[in-house]
Amino acid sequence: MSHINKPSSLFFTGLAAVILGYVSLRTPPVDSFWSMTLAPLLLILGYLWLIPAGLWPRSSPAEQKGHNAISPDVTLATRIAGPGVFGFSFVVYLLTMWPGPRWWDSAGYVVSSVTMGVDGAPGSLLLQLLGRLVWFVAFIVTPSARLNLLSALVTAVAVTILFYVMLRLLRSVYSNDDRDDTAVVIGALTASLTLAFAVSVWAHSGYANPYGLSMLAAAILLYLAVRWWENPDAEGASNFLLLAAFVFGLDLSIHRSNLLFVPGFVLLVLVRKPRLILSGRLWIGGIMLFGLGLSLQLTNMFRAQLDPRINFTDPDNLGKLWDYLALKERGISVFGADLLQRKGPLWATQIKHEYLRYLGWNFAGFDPENMTIKWDALYGLPLLVGILGLLYSFIRRKATSLLLILFLCSSALAIFYLNIPPDYFRKMDRHFLASFMIFAVWIGFGSCALMRFLTRITGYRPAVDWMIGLLLFVVLPINALYANWKTNDQSGNFTPIDFGKNILDSCEKDAILITGGDSDTFPVWYLQMVEGYRPDVLTLNYSLLNTSWRLKSHLKYHPSIPWNLTSETIDSLVPIAADSEVVTIYTTGPDSIPVHLKVVPSIEGRYRSVSDQVLLDILKTNRWRRPIYLSAGLGPIISLGLQEYMRPDGVVFKIAVRKNERADISALERNLLERYSYRGMGGEVRLDKVSRAMTRNYLNAFGYLERYYAMKKDNTALERLNKLRDQLWPGEQ
Repeated sequence: MSHINKPSSLFFTGLAAVILGYVSLRTPPVDSFWSMTLAPLLLILGYLWLIPAGLWPRSSPAEQKGHNAISPDVTLATRIAGPGVFGFSFVVYLLTMWPGPRWWDSAGYVVSSVTMGVDGAPGSLLLQLLGRLVWFVAFIVTPSARLNLLSALVTAVAVTILFYVMLRLLRSVYSNDDRDDTAVVIGALTASLTLAFAVSVWAHSGYANPYGLSMLAAAILLYLAVRWWENPDAEGASNFLLLAAFVFGLDLSIHRSNLLFVPGFVLLVLVRKPRLILSGRLWIGGIMLFGLGLSLQLTNMFRAQLDPRINFTDPDNLGKLWDYLALKERGISVFGADLLQRKGPLWATQIKHEYLRYLGWNFAGFDPENMTIKWDALYGLPLLVGILGLLYSFIRRKATSLLLILFLCSSALAIFYLNIPPDYFRKMDRHFLASFMIFAVWIGFGSCALMRFLTRITGYRPAVDWMIGLLLFVVLPINALYANWKTNDQSGNFTPIDFGKNILDSCEKDAILITGGDSDTFPVWYLQMVEGYRPDVLTLNYSLLNTSWRLKSHLKYHPSIPWNLTSETIDSLVPIAADSEVVTIYTTGPDSIPVHLKVVPSIEGRYRSVSDQVLLDILKTNRWRRPIYLSAGLGPIISLGLQEYMRPDGVVFKIAVRKNERADISALERNLLERYSYRGMGGEVRLDKVSRAMTRNYLNAFGYLERYYAMKKDNTALERLNKLRDQLWPGEQ
């Protein structure tokens, strides 16, 4: 028998809420109450509460209790420990979280959540919907930190769920007398908090990103697996598998790492109850519920049909939605067609450097300066206790298959699927959070085993038992908290939001600002679209000007943009064959002068990109009426012959077409010495690697001004400049 309970009325109420949510979502205008507020509320209510509640097994405790089920006795320590895990981790996360958006796409998630836009593929829809609701209710924190609060919350909940998972697993191993239960609670408590303060988990808890939510989904999947594994013959037990199928579909609206658990669940059924794999009801129900969870992706299509301001790839029909989810625009194979063609050495790069190094970061110790394992940070204690727990679970033969299967899916299978090339430019530890979570379960086994061993030696004296437990608590989670605090305390790191503000403050009124990548674009978008800061500046991302959907968005939301493009001409834009040529554009006014630009092909030396064509059209149409700025990272590499006219004004270059204007350093002085904010720099915070790299844009600007003062032999100004530089970059030459 498949032991499936039929859905309750809550399930069908949830379906009704989802349908009403989509109707509201599709109700114009783009910023209506129905689409921006009611729709997210109904969708969250349906997908996250009513539907799962309607699928939950309705069997009695007596039916659920099998030979592996836990005792119904719940000690006072358990009642305190669970909320304690949540409260302790959540408070630490709050104290150390970023005060605003982080670099890369963190600010993009905030913008998409607040504006209900379509984020860059594949997006993180569930994060976006939850973020939209948090934006309205979290008035206790600043707008820039509200979605960071969401990450802290979901990560703390994930760690707490893991605590209860370990309670169930450990209590299935030991008899539930007071002495064993003390060891069980302490083992689960120390392991869950050790994971909470592991460097990768903690780092992702403090800013807007989907990885904490992905870890929460992994914790829920682990809980469902354990509940089914305890007694698969109980009435309604298969509903745990059906719920897992629904979570798998829903999780694709968060991130994609947990999909690797799917073969793990199939293996669990084959190991624990092989006949169940032939259940047609289970397969049909699982596929339907997976599809129901996956249907949340329709949010992108309905929202795109209203053409929001952020509308990546404009997936306004099913075909374009499929291309969006399949990352067609990025040219990435999400279905693993090229997995057999390894992009890097399997052992040296993909296992040793990209997995074992990350495992060592979290459970052996982390060196933030060299991004290596530092054994004397944690002294390898969590790793050793975890290995002990793994061996102990083999000896006791309890849940060994369950944990080992899921661990291999989240580590070995992830290594194979990710296929990471050597020297990959981004850290990939976020993809292994589920693996670290399961390893933490073995830390719980090891802690419990140590506790029982030491208490037996001391003769089961309650005071001594709790002292041993306190010792384990100190050497594992408290040690991790102490070792990783400074690295993960980003509460004073304002560098991303200040960088965006400094870019905008460098621009004159009604300027055109051309940015290059994520880190110089998303903070600016956040400030303009969320906080309403400097909306007069027209921000154009150079890379996105290659896309028709972004050009059409500018056409709608910036009707005064100086160009000759229409919706029809945008559709016809493609890279064109071109040779190097000199383009002359005259300035406006009675003292008009010619500006000669040597334009070179930017694609393979033979073709002119769409973005270059668009910018050239803007330059010709604008004729220097509106001031034009290039972000500091983009300016030196742009191929429109503007380098001769670029005046360094700080973290931007202004296109200054007259010689006397190019010689003016007043804007550079004013920006660097008076206007710019440098909060968090100068050793106040241990800046992360990206922050250090981005703040070097200021250092480059200091160099321009330093050379000017040296040429003018203005020693007083030079001394003042060097003093400020030494304060911001102590020890940097």
